[in-house]
Amino acid sequence: GYLNDLASTIKDHQDNDLDSFYDGEKPCVENKCRDEIVRRLKDRHSKEIDIFEREHNEGDNRVDINLKLLRNKIFEVQIECKKDNNASISSAIKDQLIDKYFKTKIQHGILLVFCFKEDPGKLKQELIKIKAIPLGYENKIEIICMDLRRT
Repeated sequence: GYLNDLASTIKDHQDNDLDSFYDGEKPCVENKCRDEIVRRLKDRHSKEIDIFEREHNEGDNRVDINLKLLRNKIFEVQIECKKDNNASISSAIKDQLIDKYFKTKIQHGILLVFCFKEDPGKLKQELIKIKAIPLGYENKIEIICMDLRRT
């Protein structure tokens, strides 16, 4: 999909692409990483998808990403973004994607993890092993761990 292709592009062109996810030597904050993903998706796919930044309710002023296919506006995907050091990664699928968004008309979700320190493959396997995606949602939710480590 769009995010997997973008993740590959960023990793393949490390020097310039990775820099936009760093503030000097430090990884950018979660919101700035999300903004960079939104910018890149809009630049590459604006003729195929509508991209919205959706505010979290209940006092949390962060915004994550909502995508709609232009050819099928009924198909909607909510993307929950987390950095690999965020303590709520393992509960984000249930607490945010399912409990907040799946109660609306949204029935597809992605947990997008920005991996600055953690190995993305190992982190994804760990999330699968602890059953971060609840039973019955395996075909509706995907975990994408984006490798943003500098090597």
